[in-house]
Amino acid sequence: MQGTLTSKTAFGGPLTIRRERQSISNQVHLRLRAAILDAKVLPGAPLSESELAVQLGVSRTPVREAIQKLEAEGLVHVLPQRGTFVALMDLALIQQSLFMREAVECAAMARLPAPLPLVVVERLDAIIRLHREAACVNDSSSVVAADDAFHRTLLELAGVPTAWRYVLETREAHRRVRVLAQSEFQTALPAAEQHAEIVTQLRAGNQAQASEALRQHIRGNLRFADDMARCHPEYFTS
Repeated sequence: MQGTLTSKTAFGGPLTIRRERQSISNQVHLRLRAAILDAKVLPGAPLSESELAVQLGVSRTPVREAIQKLEAEGLVHVLPQRGTFVALMDLALIQQSLFMREAVECAAMARLPAPLPLVVVERLDAIIRLHREAACVNDSSSVVAADDAFHRTLLELAGVPTAWRYVLETREAHRRVRVLAQSEFQTALPAAEQHAEIVTQLRAGNQAQASEALRQHIRGNLRFADDMARCHPEYFTS
C-alpha cells in the first residue's frame, strides 16, 4: 500500500474510456474512490491533480471534478494553499456505523427461516469458500467482495433486500479499517470462519446463537478500529 503517488499502480493505470456509459469524470471518481476505500492510498496521503491526470491518461478537468465529488463524500480534504489529501478516518463515525450495522443485520436474523433450507446453506457455503480462497492468497479486493456478498445474501434471505443499501453505506464508512486490518492483523480468514459459524447455527435452527455470532462478528470491526488507531494514530482524526 502506498501513502503517496509514487506507486504507478495505486490507481490502476490509464482509464479505458467508456464514453457511452458514463462521463469521464464519473469514471475517474469511481477509480479514485475505490483506491481510497481499498486503502491503496493511505489516510492523509497527498493527491496531485496533475499527477493523477498523467496516471489515468485524462485531462485535469475530470480529475478536478472527481476530487470535488470525493470532497463532498468526505473522502478527501482540500486545504487552501496546502493541497488535496486523502481524508483521515473518524473513529466516532466508525463506531456509529457499526452500531447501525448491528441493529439492522441482527434484527434481520429473526426473519430467516429456521432451520435454513439446504439449498440456502449451499449458497452461503459457496460464498464462504470464495472468502477463504481469497484470504489464502491475500486478495483483499476479493475478500471484501465475498464479505459483502455474505452479508447482502443474509438480508435478501431475510426478505429485506433494500436494507442492503443502508448497510452498504455503513460498511463503507469503515471499509478502510477492514482492508487495513487484513494486512496488519490477518483478519480475513478468521472473518470467513465466523461466517461459517453463523451458517452452522442457522443450519441447526439456532437463530439466537446465530444472531449473537453475527453481533460479535460485527463488533470485531470496532476492536480492529481501536487497535488500528493505537498502531497508526496518524490515520485518524484527533
